[in-house]
Amino acid sequence: MRKRVLKPLILAFVAIFFAGCASITKGKYQEITVESNVSGAIVELDGVELGYTPFKGKIKRGKEGRIKVNKPGYFTGYVEVTQKRNDEAFTSGNIGLGFAYGSPYFLFGLDENFVQYPKRIKEYEKAREEYENRKNSGEDMCSETVPKKPQNNAPLLFFTGTVGAVGAFGVFASVDMSTNAAWEYSPSSYYVQLKEEEQSHSDYSEELFIRYFATMNHSQIAIDAGNNGEYAEALANIMETKMDGEAARQGINEALEESKGNQVMFGDALMERFRRR
Repeated sequence: MRKRVLKPLILAFVAIFFAGCASITKGKYQEITVESNVSGAIVELDGVELGYTPFKGKIKRGKEGRIKVNKPGYFTGYVEVTQKRNDEAFTSGNIGLGFAYGSPYFLFGLDENFVQYPKRIKEYEKAREEYENRKNSGEDMCSETVPKKPQNNAPLLFFTGTVGAVGAFGVFASVDMSTNAAWEYSPSSYYVQLKEEEQSHSDYSEELFIRYFATMNHSQIAIDAGNNGEYAEALANIMETKMDGEAARQGINEALEESKGNQVMFGDALMERFRRR
């Protein structure tokens, strides 16, 4: 039986092992995006230049700090980069790896306890009975040894599987922690609104609020647009500080059409129309 179950067990172990590695040890780097109301602004993380807005690229995990975005003519903007441990992948993935390592021992232990050991006991009892019969019949038993009762190896297999599973979990968990693969940037997308050096604080705050409201409620605004829904109307009312309601509604519809579902592009298109007035 062991030969029959060994091959599928090995295949199952390999499949679970590599699936676990793919879900947990994701590598030392993670992709993030940094967008801004200003294109071509320099993006830095803790003094290291990453690129220019809109930025999309990979940074090393385990590197918390501040993203700095700056461009001549604008005040420098900052945003905090934070991480959290991916507990679901970290725990379930490493448990899966531990189980994959220990499961062959557990299955062989079950086979030993319920199939192989009972079979050996029957063979032993038969051999013992034959030995006793020959002994009682007066045969010369000097050259024959007494049949020895077989040992049940199931407890040892269960113990080995348990120790192996716990050990594998510990090893893989340690690797994930030491390489920072257990951690992920959350969020992985950042937006930095830059203030022009000549822009008043009130104008900057107003634009920041409009953009924030528009991007955070982008999906609902898209549903409301053209139907006088409350979110689209609320946005139009906010924009009426510089434009009339009809122009605001038209600007919202145009920005939605131009952005094609991208909330950051929607904010940019909306600001472009808001600033024209």
